[in-house]
Amino acid sequence: MNKLNAMLIDALNDEWKAAFQYYIHASQFRVLHNDPISEHMKDHADDEVGHAERLSIHLLGKGVDFQVVIPEVSSSLDTVEMIAQDLQDEVTTIDKYSAILDAIGDDPKLTDTRVLIEDITTDEVEHQDENAALLKTKIDARKQAMAGGDQGAVIPDEVMAKAMNAFVRLADQSDRLAVRTNSQAFVRRANVVSTWAADCVKNG
Repeated sequence: MNKLNAMLIDALNDEWKAAFQYYIHASQFRVLHNDPISEHMKDHADDEVGHAERLSIHLLGKGVDFQVVIPEVSSSLDTVEMIAQDLQDEVTTIDKYSAILDAIGDDPKLTDTRVLIEDITTDEVEHQDENAALLKTKIDARKQAMAGGDQGAVIPDEVMAKAMNAFVRLADQSDRLAVRTNSQAFVRRANVVSTWAADCVKNG
């Protein structure tokens, strides 16, 4: 039980980190780039705050003492890099929630914990899908601008590498989730995202 509580507290800390990171990115997209993506980022941030509060209420209801220690927030001024950072973090978060569900197992005393984590995970999968689509759209737009001679649209090699790595990790995770859930939706996502990762290598 102590190990499970530690995992839940770690997830709580990550939710607060994600909230702050999304709020920062939302502000940067709005102020620096006048980009409507900022609204998506703010919506994600609000969701993460909701997750953190639900986890806090759950832990307190179980009599678990904890302190919130927020991990370092990632930041960038590059639009592609910001979305890639958020996608990478969503992949990590879902891996952690999958580990929590494994730790819970079929223990009937932990049914409420399982329901909570499954519900939060559903939100995080939606965030992943939205971030992946936004990242692909942003990369394609930058490439089109580059082809038109806009040197300011050039994507630095290290940023493209981060985007590719985010897609690769998402594809790998989708394969694992397809096995875990027996869901063809994850199989399809793995195939699509693998193509996007390959496109980063081909055109990066």
